[in-house]
Amino acid sequence: MTKITVSLGALVFAASLGMSSAAIAVTPTAVEKAELSMLSPAKQKEVLARATGGNTVSGVIETMLLNQISDDFANGDAISIDFTQELFVVRNKKGQLKEYEFDSATLTVTPPKK
Repeated sequence: MTKITVSLGALVFAASLGMSSAAIAVTPTAVEKAELSMLSPAKQKEVLARATGGNTVSGVIETMLLNQISDDFANGDAISIDFTQELFVVRNKKGQLKEYEFDSATLTVTPPKK
C-alpha cells in the first residue's frame, strides 16, 4: 500500500514538472484578491485567465490599463493604481506624470479631460 502511494505521488510530481509554466496559475496575494473583488465577474475571469506563467494579477491589471492609453504613456510605468478612487498614475519615458480615470469593475479607461 505504501509503495503504491509513493509511486502515485512520484508520478503526479513528475507529471507536474512536465507541465508548461504557462499553464500554472498564480495564487493572488491579499491585495490582489481585494482588487479582483472590485472587478465584474467577467473581468475577474479574464484577469485570472491571463495570470499564468509568472504573470501576477496586479501585473495583468496594470497591463490591461496601460494598453488603453496613448502611446506616449503606454510605454511608461504605472506608478499608482487606486481602485477606491478609480485613478491610476503613469510616468512616461520622459518622466512626465499623467493621471487617468478608470472603471474599477470593467478596467475601462476614461479618456483624459482636456
